[in-house]
Amino acid sequence: MNVWRLRIELINDFHTSGVRTGSTIDMLREKYIKDSCLKERYIIPATHIKGVMRSEAKRIWGKREEIFRLFGPEEQEGKEFYEEPILKFTDARAKKAQVAERARVRIDRNTGSHAERGLFSEKVICSGSVFVGFILSGHQLNEEEERILKGSLTSASHYGLGKSRSSGLGQVKIELQPSSVQEVIKEMMR
Repeated sequence: MNVWRLRIELINDFHTSGVRTGSTIDMLREKYIKDSCLKERYIIPATHIKGVMRSEAKRIWGKREEIFRLFGPEEQEGKEFYEEPILKFTDARAKKAQVAERARVRIDRNTGSHAERGLFSEKVICSGSVFVGFILSGHQLNEEEERILKGSLTSASHYGLGKSRSSGLGQVKIELQPSSVQEVIKEMMR
Protein backbone atom coordinates (compact mmCIF):
# COMPACT_ATOMS: atom_id res chain seq x y z
CA MET A 1 0.00 0.00 0.00
CA ASN A 2 1.22 3.49 -0.85
CA VAL A 3 0.63 6.27 1.67
CA TRP A 4 1.34 9.99 1.38
CA ARG A 5 1.11 12.55 4.15
CA LEU A 6 -0.59 15.87 3.29
CA ARG A 7 0.52 18.89 5.28
CA ILE A 8 -1.74 21.87 4.69
CA GLU A 9 -0.62 25.21 6.08
CA LEU A 10 -3.05 28.13 5.91
CA ILE A 11 -1.43 31.19 4.36
CA ASN A 12 -4.64 33.21 4.71
CA ASP A 13 -7.64 32.71 6.99
CA PHE A 14 -9.83 29.74 6.05
CA HIS A 15 -13.62 29.38 5.94
CA THR A 16 -15.84 26.69 4.54
CA SER A 17 -19.43 25.58 4.75
CA GLY A 18 -21.02 22.18 4.65
CA VAL A 19 -23.50 21.25 1.94
CA ARG A 20 -25.77 19.29 4.26
CA THR A 21 -25.60 21.53 7.31
CA GLY A 22 -25.39 25.02 5.90
CA SER A 23 -22.46 26.90 7.31
CA THR A 24 -19.73 27.96 9.66
CA ILE A 25 -16.58 26.58 11.08
CA ASP A 26 -18.61 25.06 13.91
CA MET A 27 -19.54 22.24 11.54
CA LEU A 28 -15.85 21.44 11.02
CA ARG A 29 -15.33 20.39 14.62
CA GLU A 30 -14.78 16.74 15.11
CA LYS A 31 -15.95 15.66 18.55
CA TYR A 32 -14.73 12.48 20.07
CA ILE A 33 -14.21 11.00 23.50
CA LYS A 34 -10.78 9.78 24.52
CA ASP A 35 -9.79 8.90 28.07
CA SER A 36 -13.13 10.22 29.39
CA CYS A 37 -12.59 13.80 28.25
CA LEU A 38 -14.31 15.48 25.34
CA LYS A 39 -11.93 17.02 22.83
CA GLU A 40 -12.64 19.10 19.75
CA ARG A 41 -10.50 19.22 16.66
CA TYR A 42 -10.96 21.17 13.48
CA ILE A 43 -10.86 19.31 10.16
CA ILE A 44 -10.88 19.93 6.44
CA PRO A 45 -13.16 17.22 5.04
CA ALA A 46 -11.52 14.62 2.79
CA THR A 47 -14.33 15.10 0.25
CA HIS A 48 -13.46 18.79 -0.07
CA ILE A 49 -9.75 18.16 -0.65
CA LYS A 50 -10.45 15.38 -3.16
CA GLY A 51 -13.12 17.47 -4.94
CA VAL A 52 -10.82 20.46 -5.41
CA MET A 53 -8.00 18.21 -6.65
CA ARG A 54 -10.34 16.40 -9.09
CA SER A 55 -11.68 19.74 -10.40
CA GLU A 56 -8.17 21.07 -10.92
CA ALA A 57 -7.10 17.86 -12.67
CA LYS A 58 -10.10 18.11 -15.02
CA ARG A 59 -9.37 21.80 -15.66
CA ILE A 60 -5.76 21.03 -16.62
CA TRP A 61 -6.06 17.68 -18.40
CA GLY A 62 -9.74 17.56 -19.40
CA LYS A 63 -12.10 14.67 -18.72
CA ARG A 64 -9.70 11.78 -18.91
CA GLU A 65 -10.20 8.23 -17.72
CA GLU A 66 -7.09 8.42 -15.48
CA ILE A 67 -8.62 11.29 -13.48
CA PHE A 68 -11.82 9.37 -12.78
CA ARG A 69 -9.85 6.22 -11.93
CA LEU A 70 -7.75 8.21 -9.42
CA PHE A 71 -10.44 10.36 -7.81
CA GLY A 72 -13.66 8.57 -8.73
CA PRO A 73 -16.43 9.95 -10.92
CA GLU A 74 -18.19 13.11 -9.79
CA GLU A 75 -21.62 11.51 -9.55
CA GLN A 76 -22.37 7.95 -8.48
CA GLU A 77 -26.19 8.35 -8.34
CA GLY A 78 -28.14 6.29 -10.81
CA LYS A 79 -25.18 4.03 -11.57
CA GLU A 80 -25.67 0.32 -11.29
CA PHE A 81 -22.23 -0.30 -9.77
CA TYR A 82 -20.15 1.90 -7.48
CA GLU A 83 -16.75 2.72 -8.96
CA GLU A 84 -14.06 2.63 -6.28
CA PRO A 85 -11.35 5.29 -6.82
CA ILE A 86 -7.67 4.38 -6.62
CA LEU A 87 -6.94 7.18 -4.12
CA LYS A 88 -8.51 7.28 -0.65
CA PHE A 89 -8.35 10.50 1.33
CA THR A 90 -8.60 11.05 5.08
CA ASP A 91 -9.91 14.22 6.67
CA ALA A 92 -7.09 16.69 7.34
CA ARG A 93 -7.01 17.29 11.10
CA ALA A 94 -5.70 20.43 12.73
CA LYS A 95 -2.31 20.05 14.40
CA LYS A 96 -2.67 23.57 15.68
CA ALA A 97 -5.54 25.91 14.89
CA GLN A 98 -6.74 29.24 16.12
CA VAL A 99 -10.27 30.44 15.43
CA ALA A 100 -11.32 34.08 15.13
CA GLU A 101 -14.41 36.00 14.14
CA ARG A 102 -14.13 38.37 11.18
CA ALA A 103 -16.54 41.15 10.24
CA ARG A 104 -17.74 41.08 6.64
CA VAL A 105 -19.94 43.25 4.44
CA ARG A 106 -22.64 41.63 2.32
CA ILE A 107 -22.65 42.84 -1.29
CA ASP A 108 -25.86 43.51 -3.22
CA ARG A 109 -25.13 41.81 -6.58
CA ASN A 110 -27.61 44.09 -8.41
CA THR A 111 -25.96 47.35 -7.35
CA GLY A 112 -22.41 46.14 -6.78
CA SER A 113 -22.46 47.98 -3.47
CA HIS A 114 -23.01 47.03 0.16
CA ALA A 115 -26.42 45.56 0.97
CA GLU A 116 -28.81 47.21 3.39
CA ARG A 117 -28.09 45.82 6.88
CA GLY A 118 -25.29 43.85 5.28
CA LEU A 119 -22.74 43.75 8.10
CA PHE A 120 -22.21 40.26 9.47
CA SER A 121 -19.48 38.18 11.06
CA GLU A 122 -18.23 34.67 10.42
CA LYS A 123 -15.78 32.36 12.09
CA VAL A 124 -12.51 31.59 10.34
CA ILE A 125 -9.53 29.42 11.10
CA CYS A 126 -6.56 31.78 11.26
CA SER A 127 -3.56 31.81 8.96
CA GLY A 128 -0.61 29.82 10.24
CA SER A 129 -2.82 26.90 11.27
CA VAL A 130 -1.59 23.49 10.11
CA PHE A 131 -3.68 20.48 9.09
CA VAL A 132 -2.47 16.93 8.41
CA GLY A 133 -4.24 14.30 6.32
CA PHE A 134 -3.33 11.26 4.25
CA ILE A 135 -3.82 9.87 0.77
CA LEU A 136 -3.77 6.07 0.44
CA SER A 137 -3.57 3.86 -2.64
CA GLY A 138 -3.87 0.09 -2.83
CA HIS A 139 -1.49 -0.16 -5.77
CA GLN A 140 1.61 1.49 -7.17
CA LEU A 141 0.75 4.55 -9.29
CA ASN A 142 2.12 4.61 -12.80
CA GLU A 143 4.05 7.65 -14.06
CA GLU A 144 0.97 9.36 -15.56
CA GLU A 145 -1.16 8.80 -12.42
CA GLU A 146 1.61 10.19 -10.21
CA ARG A 147 1.94 13.23 -12.49
CA ILE A 148 -1.83 13.87 -12.22
CA LEU A 149 -1.74 13.46 -8.41
CA LYS A 150 1.15 15.89 -7.93
CA GLY A 151 -0.06 18.35 -10.58
CA SER A 152 -3.60 18.53 -9.21
CA LEU A 153 -2.25 18.99 -5.69
CA THR A 154 0.02 21.85 -6.80
CA SER A 155 -2.84 23.47 -8.69
CA ALA A 156 -5.21 23.01 -5.72
CA SER A 157 -2.74 24.79 -3.46
CA HIS A 158 -2.72 27.76 -5.86
CA TYR A 159 -6.51 27.67 -6.24
CA GLY A 160 -7.09 27.47 -2.49
CA LEU A 161 -9.49 25.60 -0.23
CA GLY A 162 -12.75 26.55 1.43
CA LYS A 163 -15.12 29.31 0.48
CA SER A 164 -14.71 33.07 0.02
CA ARG A 165 -11.51 32.63 -2.00
CA SER A 166 -12.46 35.67 -4.10
CA SER A 167 -12.31 37.80 -0.95
CA GLY A 168 -8.84 36.57 -0.01
CA LEU A 169 -9.58 33.53 2.15
CA GLY A 170 -8.34 29.97 1.68
CA GLN A 171 -4.83 30.36 0.28
CA VAL A 172 -2.82 27.34 1.38
CA LYS A 173 0.58 25.71 1.06
CA ILE A 174 0.29 21.94 0.55
CA GLU A 175 3.18 19.51 0.93
CA LEU A 176 3.04 15.84 -0.06
CA GLN A 177 5.48 13.37 1.53
CA PRO A 178 5.74 9.58 1.50
CA SER A 179 4.37 8.05 4.69
CA SER A 180 3.25 4.73 6.17
CA VAL A 181 0.12 2.99 7.41
CA GLN A 182 1.61 3.10 10.93
CA GLU A 183 1.76 6.91 10.76
CA VAL A 184 -1.88 7.05 9.61
CA ILE A 185 -2.95 4.89 12.56
CA LYS A 186 -0.84 6.92 15.00
CA GLU A 187 -2.27 10.21 13.71
CA MET A 188 -5.88 8.99 13.75
CA MET A 189 -5.52 7.79 17.36
CA ARG A 190 -4.65 11.29 18.58
